[in-house]
Amino acid sequence: MKNIAFITRDITTHGGTQRVISVLANAFINILNHKVFIYSLRHSENKPKYELDSSIKIINLDLDYKPSNFFTIIKSINKLNYNNSVDTVLGIGCYINLLLPFIKCPNRLACEHSSYDSPSLKVRIIRRFAYKFVEGVISLTKEDKKHYLKMNSNTYVIPNPIPFEACQYYNRKNIVVSIGRLDKNKGIDRLLDI
Repeated sequence: MKNIAFITRDITTHGGTQRVISVLANAFINILNHKVFIYSLRHSENKPKYELDSSIKIINLDLDYKPSNFFTIIKSINKLNYNNSVDTVLGIGCYINLLLPFIKCPNRLACEHSSYDSPSLKVRIIRRFAYKFVEGVISLTKEDKKHYLKMNSNTYVIPNPIPFEACQYYNRKNIVVSIGRLDKNKGIDRLLDI
């Protein structure tokens, strides 16, 4: 049995990151019998929007993600990892992943949750440096994996899990479906150029 911790900005909001965490955390508990912690920097609601197994320990750090809090965030997570004997930390999202090189844990995985190009140039430069100091990177797509391999040779593609059965695929041409909010980091503008 392993002790696994997810790090996220806010587990209580309604979005793709939170859904992925809930699906993975529940699977780690119910299928693999691991112990799971979720370190949420803050809570904007009383409880998570997606169902989580009752044995998952959710810890609210009550801190905003901003440079003046980075030292406190890192110190808090390192203390939690020590107290809970955490073996693996999964950072969820580019900005959270920038903290991973400073997190004390044997296995730190940077899990990307948006397109490689979506962060600003400054963040992409910092990420290029930070990802050299983690044990692995998880990308959503094969295309993004090509970029991350230049930073870390332990890069894998794991598409987002879905909590329902996939529907039947119909073999039609020239049909594109995109589900998500209209936000720059979702890259819908790039899809429309195709």
